[in-house]
Amino acid sequence: STLMIKTVLIVMFLMNDNSMTFHEEDLEVCPSRYLIEQKYEKLKTLGVINDWSALCFNVNFESTEKLGV
Repeated sequence: STLMIKTVLIVMFLMNDNSMTFHEEDLEVCPSRYLIEQKYEKLKTLGVINDWSALCFNVNFESTEKLGV
C-alpha cells in the first residue's frame, strides 16, 4: 500500500460584505503562526478583509486498494 502525506494550509476570509472566500495551498511545512498573522492581519488593518482564520495540517492519503474503494 502507498501512503502520501500532504501539508495543507487553508485560509478562510470573511469579506467586508460578509461573504466568505477560501485560499488553499500545498506546502512542505506549516508556516509559523507569526508569519500567518503578519500576512493576514495586515489585510484586516488595511480594510481589505473583515476577518480571517487559518488552519494548517497534514493529510494522509492511503492507496485505494487498502481502503477498498
